[in-house]
This record gives sequence, C-alpha cells and structure tokens, in this order.
Amino acid sequence: MVPGNFTTNHPHSAPRYFHDLQDLVLESSDVEAFLAELAAVAARSLSSPALPVACGVAVPAQESDHSGGQ
Repeated sequence: MVPGNFTTNHPHSAPRYFHDLQDLVLESSDVEAFLAELAAVAARSLSSPALPVACGVAVPAQESDHSGGQ
C-alpha cells in the first residue's frame, strides 16, 4: 500500500475508505508509523479546500500498578 493513498471526501467512497483502513492495520508492523498515518488519513477525510484540518493521536502513558492489587 502506498502511504497516503486513500479515497476520502466522498460519501460513496466509504466502502473503499474502510478497506484502505483495514489494509493499513494489517500491513502495519510499527505502531508509531500506523498512528501517524491514521492521523493523516483522518485529517484528509475531515478537511476541505476551504478548511484544512490537522489531526493527531495522543497515547497517554499508563502508570503500572506495583501495589500487588491492593
């Protein structure tokens, strides 16, 4: 798959869009690259020529529980 090669901004392209996202998930071996491309896809799908949109993904750090479940 070519990064950024997604069909978006058209109501009849939804099946292709979901297929492209499925390909992205299945072909990604690196989480950071996947999330960056997912943010780019979201931005392209929400943007218009008159209103560009920027998207990002925030992954909060999860604190580990060292209390032994107490």
